[in-house]
Amino acid sequence: FEHSAFLQDREEYFGGVESPEE
Repeated sequence: FEHSAFLQDREEYFGGVESPEE
């Protein structure tokens, strides 16, 4: 899914500030 890359980018952007469900 393209969203996967998007979410992954968000994760790096936030630096793991929020706990992703995945």
